[in-house]
Amino acid sequence: MRRCYAGFSSLTLALKGKRLLDGNAIASEVIKKDAKKSKRGCSYALQIPCAHMRNCKSLFDKYGVSYIVIDEEEI
Repeated sequence: MRRCYAGFSSLTLALKGKRLLDGNAIASEVIKKDAKKSKRGCSYALQIPCAHMRNCKSLFDKYGVSYIVIDEEEI
């Protein structure tokens, strides 16, 4: 099974991203990531539907929400 997420450097940015996605009818959930395991330094992430990875990236870029990575992982 896979899980898709958008990684952020702070809880504030993750919440900003969640508000943006909520406003665009994309479900998301704030999760705490282990920064050591992610190897990208992100400590907070939004779990997002894998089908909306491109949409999330486009929205974050368009509205200036800084993210570290949008990726998927096996769970």
